[in-house]
Amino acid sequence: MADVVVPLLTAGVAVGTIVVGSFQSFTVQRWMEREDVPSDAHEVTTRGACLFPVIGSLSLLVLFFFFSVVNDFLVLYMAVSAYASVYACAYSLLGRARRLREGTVSAASTVLAVLLVFAWISTNHYLFINLIGFALCVTMISLLRLNSLKVGALAGAGLFVYDTFWVFFSHLVFKENVMVKVATQQASNPVQKVAAAANVPGAESMARSLELPIKFLFPVWTAGGEVRFSLLGLGDVAIPGIFVCFCLRVDEHLRSKNSAVAMELKDLEDPAAAVPLRSPSSTPRA
Repeated sequence: MADVVVPLLTAGVAVGTIVVGSFQSFTVQRWMEREDVPSDAHEVTTRGACLFPVIGSLSLLVLFFFFSVVNDFLVLYMAVSAYASVYACAYSLLGRARRLREGTVSAASTVLAVLLVFAWISTNHYLFINLIGFALCVTMISLLRLNSLKVGALAGAGLFVYDTFWVFFSHLVFKENVMVKVATQQASNPVQKVAAAANVPGAESMARSLELPIKFLFPVWTAGGEVRFSLLGLGDVAIPGIFVCFCLRVDEHLRSKNSAVAMELKDLEDPAAAVPLRSPSSTPRA
């Protein structure tokens, strides 16, 4: 049963996240126009597409060799990123309610983001990790924009080579699968350490290690009652999602352009819209 349910659930989460992020990009576009943000502020250029695999590879190597060194910084970075992403998604969702004032929407989004990040840090439950991962993916898909099909093809080709090497061939060089080790490695919880050192009530019940929200986790119960997790990296959702979002925006641009042309042709064909010609008799004499 799990052999069927888990792949379907994984595909559903991936497709749903891409759909939400793609349509969210139009909300982000309206916000950028309202705030006079340059349209190319979040564009992925040719140079950026070529640097994706390089930066990704360097990040993997740093985490592979120096994970314990950057542990606290990594948890702090992920907590801040999670807060910002959850806040953006919550603000967009609550902002659709016309009865809510902007201040109320902002306050509610802040509370929701803080509670979700705190729930992840204190419990390390896979549900909170998935919710944060969803918010991170939606934010990446809606913010990052391809400026051409060529850039998308370059990014896709480069990341394909990057993913193939680090997943299937990195063990030949580093004696371990670098991608799997980094993706499955847990970080120690610095918040729990500080709380325990300060004798904060409930500190001992907090999670001592954390799964970083860089992946979706799907529980699988084995015959012996043991729980294992199937993984789906956020990059495997966000990168195709950015390309799908580009296609959607191109379709929307062509649709609006065709609609404008159709309206102009309709005005030209409508006799009532035509400018009446003045007869010679109605011409004023000198």
